[in-house]
Amino acid sequence: MINILLVIVGMAMLITILFFLVYKILRGKKNYYSWFFLIIAVFFLGLAIWQSLKFFNII
Repeated sequence: MINILLVIVGMAMLITILFFLVYKILRGKKNYYSWFFLIIAVFFLGLAIWQSLKFFNII
């Protein structure tokens, strides 16, 4: 039971942090480093959402 709670909290924290990073990058200067980090952050955000959906057998 505690493991499932830790998974939920961990995924929620990861998704929140990644959303914050994407927001900060989009609001910042438009340079190549920002777009590179935006692509990496969106990739990990998609990966985190996919893993959480797979863990709870939604997909």
